Amino acid sequence: LPGNADPSTAIEALNQGQVFRFLAKPCPISDLTEAIDSALEAYNAAAAERAVIVARMHRLSEYDFLTDLPNRFMMLAKVSQAILASGCTGRRLAMLMVDLDRFKEVNEAFGYDKGDELLKQVADRLLTGVRATDVVSRVGGDAFAVLVDDMVSDEQTFTLAELLRHKLSQPYHLTGQTVTITVSIGISRFPDDGASLDELIKFAEIALQVAKQGRG
Repeated sequence: LPGNADPSTAIEALNQGQVFRFLAKPCPISDLTEAIDSALEAYNAAAAERAVIVARMHRLSEYDFLTDLPNRFMMLAKVSQAILASGCTGRRLAMLMVDLDRFKEVNEAFGYDKGDELLKQVADRLLTGVRATDVVSRVGGDAFAVLVDDMVSDEQTFTLAELLRHKLSQPYHLTGQTVTITVSIGISRFPDDGASLDELIKFAEIALQVAKQGRG
């Protein structure tokens, strides 16, 4: 709000990043009020847009963009929290690593769009196949993980793995295509197979590789 109407002053204000109305004295109070209201409205709109962008970036750092499942980073945090909580509750945990067999062949035969569609359906089936207290995450291209909190028994975990394997092996109806896949599942248990996060993940991945060799 300069004291004169010199156009060069307005140009200088714009060069310095001024984006609101430029007023010169003397000006009616109504013009000043309108300019302030307009500036506040623009500022609030920009602040709201920044908040949306920050929230979106935060979510992308913790959730998979395709399936909207927790990503590997979030899964590791959830497992760490569960391990810490088990020190007070005594609960046992199980980690299931799920990998789609020959998923690369699906992409090559039907295209990446169909592959993405398949991954989203796999995520949906996993979510409907576990309890609300369990955590399903996508930890890699065609790799998923299931954290079974409060594992009652080994038999319960093995039964869940078999149910998931059967559920995921049913035909998938993609756009214009029907695809059938098989999956391999590796299991590790806390504290039986590993007493730390690294050990739990390591032994689940080892079990997965053994399962893939036998396709199961």
